[in-house]
Amino acid sequence: QKAGNTNLYLDRVLGHSYAELGNKTDKDAYTKGLAAMDRFFTKAGPDFKYQAIDYKYKGILLSKTGKDSLGVMELEKAASMDPKMANDLNREIIKTYMSAKKYSKAITGYERLMGNEKKNLTKQDWYDWGRAYFYEAGLKIKDKKEAEAPALFVKADTCFSNLCQLDNAYPMGYFWRGRVNNQLDPKD
Repeated sequence: QKAGNTNLYLDRVLGHSYAELGNKTDKDAYTKGLAAMDRFFTKAGPDFKYQAIDYKYKGILLSKTGKDSLGVMELEKAASMDPKMANDLNREIIKTYMSAKKYSKAITGYERLMGNEKKNLTKQDWYDWGRAYFYEAGLKIKDKKEAEAPALFVKADTCFSNLCQLDNAYPMGYFWRGRVNNQLDPKD
């Protein structure tokens, strides 16, 4: 590109690469990646045959640059295009909601991800889902809706209990169960 090549596929690869690179070595990587993906979509136009991965990376880059709702829309578009990627993309959507402190949406995302099968969830899923319930309960208390909090704490405890059953040597499961149960019975 520095030599003047304006091939749209270079922008595609550049956008994907910046998303993978992250802000670890280049603090502006996400911004540069989003600019590259925007150029790619502009050059390609509406009749181009986009791949799900294009929307995935655009969604990730939007989310990482503070445009959460737009990022989620792109990730959902990618998930609808490629069912094989749907679970991973749903996890990415949930991460976006957790980062944005939209815990009720993260909870809904985990319900959708689990379906009717507990085995669809990993240990990390149970951990994050439990934290989403815990933090949502905290928001209810902060918003003076204390009556709704206990049911959320019970659901958080269920998630951490499932985590402990999957890995009984993982201390964070017990730590979070303790935090939750302390909220359920703060006087004892």
